[in-house]
Amino acid sequence: MTVACPQCGAPAEARTDTRFHGCAFCGSSFMAERGIGIAEYHLAHERDDRVAWSALAASLERDGSGQAVERTGCEYLVAPFWLSRPENGGTRLVPALRHPWLQGPVPVLPGGDLLFVPSENDFILPDIPVDEALGEGAGRGGTSLSLVYLSLYLLSFRLAGHDCRALVSAVDRRVALLTPLPARSVPVPFRHAALVSGFALVLIVAGPAVKSHLFRAAVFAAVLAVAWPACTALLRRGE
Repeated sequence: MTVACPQCGAPAEARTDTRFHGCAFCGSSFMAERGIGIAEYHLAHERDDRVAWSALAASLERDGSGQAVERTGCEYLVAPFWLSRPENGGTRLVPALRHPWLQGPVPVLPGGDLLFVPSENDFILPDIPVDEALGEGAGRGGTSLSLVYLSLYLLSFRLAGHDCRALVSAVDRRVALLTPLPARSVPVPFRHAALVSGFALVLIVAGPAVKSHLFRAAVFAAVLAVAWPACTALLRRGE
């Protein structure tokens, strides 16, 4: 079959739906699927697990979580994604691999140079067809279609006794939490709890003791006007 080179648009002969057909005009390589020439790109990155853990720590600090992180696992994955760019603008990035970690938030396409995938590589082949991922007619009707390989860190860790997972984009260090973080518990000092309880007890006792609604409201206002500044002053003194 004859397909258009996704890089220069020249006609190229693709005998099968396999990867790395060559264009005789620009020399680029590409894959073909359903009669469409699809360019394959990747963003260069060398694995460094410290980068991933540092990005996670910075993200947790921004979220206000000061709890210690117990590292339990770090997996490095170069995952394929279908990238479509309609003529009317915008981009759409959809996973091309059936992987449990890729069923949640989809990474944002990082900035940087998209490089052609070399013929000698160990990247994982996509197992989700483009029509299944993007819908029928993908890559047709003025839509630019390509396959992009993104380097990702899959982090497993424990936080406050809970198992958590996070996806870190290797190039731009964006962090996507795949499991919600445990609620942060803040202990209340006994002094504070006693003062608040005493203030509430005064209001509870004053309520039934005063029969008139108008007088009851006046008593509540008086108690609030006197007790609230006193409680605030005592709490500040105890800090």
